[in-house]
Amino acid sequence: MDRNSRSFEILLVEDDAIIRMDLSLCLFDLGHSVREAADADKAVALISDGIDFDFLVTDIDMPGSMDGLALARYVRDMGTGCHIVVISGGTHLAPMDLPPGSLFLRKPLILHDLKAALSKFEARH
Repeated sequence: MDRNSRSFEILLVEDDAIIRMDLSLCLFDLGHSVREAADADKAVALISDGIDFDFLVTDIDMPGSMDGLALARYVRDMGTGCHIVVISGGTHLAPMDLPPGSLFLRKPLILHDLKAALSKFEARH
């Protein structure tokens, strides 16, 4: 982790186990604490448990009662101040399609892009 960066609590939501593991390891290597969920329903359960996340990093296309975009809107509507990064390999979203203040990254993710997204939010505070 960069000495000038702070550690974040990150909720990573990705249905593909290999991608989830890879992203989790990358975020951990950057010095962040990562909780994982394979779908939005599991993510909502973690949020309902009262865990205070700094970031939600979520894929769009997932099984369950809601997709990642609906999860991002749900988290934004909660008003927690959690920063949101939406990722997808298939769907491309314009900023107006995202919850306010969210970022979109296209898969496959480049570590530099993910790190830059986290830094962008950190610079706002």
